[in-house]
Amino acid sequence: MQVQILAVGKPRKPSYLAAIKYQVTLDDGNVITVDDARILRNSQGILWLAQPTYAVADGRNWQYQPTVVLSHSLRKELEDLAISAFEQWSASGVRP
Repeated sequence: MQVQILAVGKPRKPSYLAAIKYQVTLDDGNVITVDDARILRNSQGILWLAQPTYAVADGRNWQYQPTVVLSHSLRKELEDLAISAFEQWSASGVRP
């Protein structure tokens, strides 16, 4: 399996630091591409990668459900790659 970051770009919302698009290539050659993952910073100042979600109406409120769920090891590998790519993108000063 191979994991790669395809794009780091301008976030859709001010609370996001960046939008991430990534690809997972399986050993058999099949490919999974995920768009709209997000780099966020928590209240302790730690960067993390949030996976895409979708909203479901729950009466007068909304519940946010994950679009994709990853194993712990894949999530960690992907988060490390995404944060590194975000830091490079951020340091470059290049914005779309």
